[in-house]
Amino acid sequence: MSSLHKAVAFLFLASLIGCGADTLSSPLRVVPDKPDGNVYPAWQYKPVVLLPGPQSLASDVNDLNEIVGYTNGEAFWMPFGGSHLLLAHPGSTGANAGAINGKSAIAGAVITNGLYVPAYWRNPGAAPLQLKGNGSSLDLNDRSEVVGWINVKGIVRAFYWETATNTRVHLPRYSTGNDDYAWAINNDRIVVGTSAGYPVMWRQINGVWTVSLLQGMFPYDIDAGNGTVGSDGSGHATFGRPSLAGYFGTTWTGTAWAVNGLGDAVGEDWNTSTGQMLPWVGDRAGGFTYLPFPSGSTYNQASARGINNCGLVVGFLGNVFSGEAIAWNPGC
Repeated sequence: MSSLHKAVAFLFLASLIGCGADTLSSPLRVVPDKPDGNVYPAWQYKPVVLLPGPQSLASDVNDLNEIVGYTNGEAFWMPFGGSHLLLAHPGSTGANAGAINGKSAIAGAVITNGLYVPAYWRNPGAAPLQLKGNGSSLDLNDRSEVVGWINVKGIVRAFYWETATNTRVHLPRYSTGNDDYAWAINNDRIVVGTSAGYPVMWRQINGVWTVSLLQGMFPYDIDAGNGTVGSDGSGHATFGRPSLAGYFGTTWTGTAWAVNGLGDAVGEDWNTSTGQMLPWVGDRAGGFTYLPFPSGSTYNQASARGINNCGLVVGFLGNVFSGEAIAWNPGC
């Protein structure tokens, strides 16, 4: 789910989400939600470096084990275990890929005149369809309906983009003020994100887009139903239905970045005292595992950014500005 530009946007959002977040007065606990056997022991996740640095990250993976991301100024696609392909972007100086759907279509951005421009590739070998304006596509569903953000006369608006008809809609604002971002969309056409710094969900009802406030958490992804994952803005990785319903088992400053169709989530847990950042996979029933670093790795930071229904996890070693793209394979 996360390209370089999306990761930078996440860092910007982190400066906003502390405002207005619920303050928890009770001890954190994992709230059981459903049985789930898809979180394995750490030893079962085999770390595999996909692409070297100095600046590579894997953003997302689909159920075909196809991976997308960013490497040294270019967007890439690759089958797990195979060679990578740089995505085409004629007329642009670079690109990044943030999300891939089950039909191998890709959402991301191209870089034109120094600015990010929302882009969509119908397949890894195609030239991108682009919107006009500074912004980025952040996610797409299996209908190739794309969501993201775009600058409209100095105001960042969340958008829904029907690529089949090349129609863009600005999603309604919950409030005026800070910028809007549509982070994720599922196959039920439910969109989650933020509007003016508030966590929100957008739904299309009788052809009209509506916006509603979510409680207790800021959502970064949504599963096949209305299950969300994200952060409460106070350092706790969260899941919701779609508002806050419970917490993943992180120890320090935790964030859940992505969730698969089975409710298994991935993210990072950052120890601000030591600078260590640990990747993890967890579920709503209490399953939780920190993912291993490769043998001999000199990195003390890693983040998990995407997971498919088999449990293949992708992310990066290092940080969003300097690192290596990596996968953790439980046997897919």
